Amino acid sequence: MLSEKPEVSDADLLGKPAAGWQRGVFNVVFESDTRAGRIFDVILIAAILLSVAAVLADSVASIAL
Repeated sequence: MLSEKPEVSDADLLGKPAAGWQRGVFNVVFESDTRAGRIFDVILIAAILLSVAAVLADSVASIAL
């Protein structure tokens, strides 16, 4: 006798929320093929670059505050 395994959806396997606002946030953060996802990615990259620039500027003695 074989025990039946419950069907597992892609959402369960990949950690995707099934529906609701959490699914929307998931799509924006993890899916780059949407307009909102691309905008999020660009803003995130800009924030990272600004952070690196601030650390570099702070490490220069003539610029450090």
